[in-house]
Order: sequence, then C-alpha cells, then structure tokens
Amino acid sequence: MIDLHSHSIASDGTYTPAQIAVAAFEKHLLAIALTDHDTVAGIPEFLEAAKPLKGLVAIPGIELSSRNLDGFQMHILGLGIDCQSPSIQELTRQNQLWRRQRNLEIIAKLQALGYPVTEELAMSFSHDGVLGRPHLAEALVSLGVCQDQQEAFRRFLKEGGPAYVRRQVFSPEECIAKIHAGGGVAIWAHPFSRNLTCVKFQELVLRLQEIGLDGLEAYHPQHSSVNTDNVLSLAKKLNMLCTGGSDSHGYRFERQFLGDGDGTLRVPDRLLTLLQEKLHARTA
Repeated sequence: MIDLHSHSIASDGTYTPAQIAVAAFEKHLLAIALTDHDTVAGIPEFLEAAKPLKGLVAIPGIELSSRNLDGFQMHILGLGIDCQSPSIQELTRQNQLWRRQRNLEIIAKLQALGYPVTEELAMSFSHDGVLGRPHLAEALVSLGVCQDQQEAFRRFLKEGGPAYVRRQVFSPEECIAKIHAGGGVAIWAHPFSRNLTCVKFQELVLRLQEIGLDGLEAYHPQHSSVNTDNVLSLAKKLNMLCTGGSDSHGYRFERQFLGDGDGTLRVPDRLLTLLQEKLHARTA
C-alpha cells in the first residue's frame, strides 16, 4: 500500500515531517509522499528521517492551489520534485507572499466584525510559520468565539463567509510548467471533492492534458467508489497516470488518516512503479 498525499506541520498538518515518515514505515507502507500546501520547507527533514527506514520510498512533493479561466478551483500535486530547483523556489516564495496577503485581509475582516484576532495570535498555532485558515480558526477558538475549527469555518472562514477572502494563485498552466521545470509530475488532486459532473470532469481533464497535466488522483477519502472508477477509466483512456493518497493532516481531519484514510482506502502499489517510470523519463 502507498500514500502519495500527506501534510505536516510545515503547512496545516499536525505531525512533523519526520513523524510522517516514521508513521508510514510503522504502517508498512511501501511509499509515502509529503505534499504540504505551497511549501517544501518540511521536505529535507522528511527525506532525512526516511533514510534509515528500509523499504520505504519517500517522495518529495507539494500541493498547489490553482484556478482556471472559468474560475474553477483545483489543487495540483507536484510529485518527485527537486525542492532546490529555481522554479520550485520561485513558486513557493510567490505563493507564500499571496498567502500572507490573504491572511492579513481575513484578519482585517475579523477585526471589523469585532473579534481581536491578530497575525501574532494566529502564528502561535503555526509550527513552521506557514499561516493558513486552520490557524486562524484555532485563533477564533482560543478567543472563545467558536467552540471548534468546524464552527469557525462554518461561521466565518468558508467560501461566502463574512471573513472569507479569495487568494491569488497561479494558473494551472503555470503550476504544471513549474512542477515540470522542477523535475516532477503534475497530478490533479481529488477532482471530485468539489461539485463536479462527469461531463465537466472529462472536459477539464482534456483541457489540462493539453497543457501538460500528467495524471489524476483517483484514490482519495472524499471520492466514492464511483468517483474512483470514473477517474481510473478516463486516465486509462487518455494514457495518464493515476495516484492516490489519504490527504492526511494528522488529527486535524477525521477519516483522513495516514495510509488508509477512513480505514478502507487502499492505493495499489503498482501505481508507484508507473509514477517512478514517468519521473525517470522526465529527468533522463
């Protein structure tokens, strides 16, 4: 079993990068990818921790937020990237700038609503300085405004909420190009996690493949068996890669535990071989 989608405290997970590697080894996974949001800060620790763990393949990655010309939001995974490449470094620097601008705007909205949230308070919940909405939610909980993160998102931070701010992001074309320049493969993450018809899914995949998308995440806790079958079928038809992962954030989200999601997720080992072949061809 493999897990090609996980998050650490370098973004909005609850485990350190080293703990991710060790947990994957203890769960007898063949491979684990660390794919933090918009940052590769945890990758060196992750790869170092994996070195003595015999039999575990550790894959450096990243998860990028993107938006196409129609305004459709999607996440793109970069797997097997060289974190020190100029393209990846440029990408992460710009994304962090946009992320901070968004956070400050959210904080200003919360303050205008009468809640004394500050960047310093929110940062106290971020272990590696990458601030996101989950940390702002924790700040609201610490102030007694909300009982838990779910309430904070429901009342204030979800799309359409009174403190929601749309973040500037790279286009899919830019994300894919930068991932390729960094030696990685680009995968559309959990495509059916948003309201998406099969017709629209196929239309978007064809457009994304034209601009270089390498594959699709078929196995994910938010995908039904029908969703997974649809992804696998289209990927086979178009000769694209398939991947899968738990999208684990530690204990932050239920039913998305490392390796097996809700306990039923099984990502086939054979997908690792196909991914490695694609990565080898890209860097050869």
